[in-house]
Amino acid sequence: MNLVEWKSLNNKPDALISWLSKNSIVNGAKNDIKVDNFFTTTVDNFLFPEAHCLVEFFEFNIKIDVSVRNKIIIDSIKELILKKRESSDNLLALVTDKIQLLSFHKVKKYCLTSISAEKIPYRTIQVFNSKINFYKEFPIFFQSRTLALQKKHQKENNQYTKCVITSITESNEISEHMNNLDIFRAVINILINNSWGMVFHTNPEPINKIRLGKFHTLHKEDGEFSGCYYEQKYTTAPLADLSNLPKKRIEKNLRLIKKCKYKEVIIESLLLYTKALDEWDLNMSLLLLWSALEKLLCRDGMNESYLYKHRCSIIFPHEIHVGECIDSLRWIRNKFVHNYDNHNEARTLTYQLKNIFRGILAYHLSKKFTSFDLAMKNLDSSNYNI
Repeated sequence: MNLVEWKSLNNKPDALISWLSKNSIVNGAKNDIKVDNFFTTTVDNFLFPEAHCLVEFFEFNIKIDVSVRNKIIIDSIKELILKKRESSDNLLALVTDKIQLLSFHKVKKYCLTSISAEKIPYRTIQVFNSKINFYKEFPIFFQSRTLALQKKHQKENNQYTKCVITSITESNEISEHMNNLDIFRAVINILINNSWGMVFHTNPEPINKIRLGKFHTLHKEDGEFSGCYYEQKYTTAPLADLSNLPKKRIEKNLRLIKKCKYKEVIIESLLLYTKALDEWDLNMSLLLLWSALEKLLCRDGMNESYLYKHRCSIIFPHEIHVGECIDSLRWIRNKFVHNYDNHNEARTLTYQLKNIFRGILAYHLSKKFTSFDLAMKNLDSSNYNI
């Protein structure tokens, strides 16, 4: 199997490469590129949309960080234009050569952040390839974080529980660490966040009880600070008391996810679930939560929304109303997407959809299907009579 290939041999991007070649003026000395004599950017960034469209033509058969992958492709396009070797075959050859030159060395890296929780009855938990440690204060080993934030005159929330996420990875991105923390938050919220909450003030807060702190910092293996990310919509949240949530319950759910034969689908869905419940705009929360639910009810690339009612009726055999609710929620979601029609009861509807999501997730994790397709076929072949 090749390290990288075209997604379709019948759909190579020769026309797009030709357009880029004809409409780009490359100055090798200044490293600039001009498109249509209007938009200018550095070739290293290569920001115009037509170049980034090329990324979607490639299929990588090796695990590689998205940022590294994109840089290799963009660098290859730049080289292709500079050397006037414009063809899809030459582009594929350049990308393949650059992939082969990479040395994938996994090293220990850290991400430091905080969460709105207290009284966590354990000091550490393993979430896939990340180990998460919990502290009242960050260890002195990561003093460079404090110094970096002080330079920016930024202060930590002293009440939040501090998290050190340790991952063995070749990635320089924060997403791998934060995604595993989000899976941890998703599992907790599914276990503790199931009752509808009454809100009396005019600006309701996100539904998520375990919210992120203001700063997320990356650190090298020696603890040295290497980057800072900001939580744009951060405001101080009440602390969730986790003293009555045993570690065993969380670990059991994490094991079920890890053992699932199509765990990538489950993980994508849970990441959307967490993102949905972090939203301040509850109509957007409803939209994102619907997308999370669709991941568990619909095969990739297929329009199966007409089957949702039936599939939910099988999953919830003793709750006849669930299928009707799904139809209603789909209609509300479509009105928001197409007409930006906000719903006054978005919070109530989000809680309703959240509980349906929980039941569908339980269906996937409690069965031992060898593929997502089989899980869907099992629902479609079942009979349900109202």
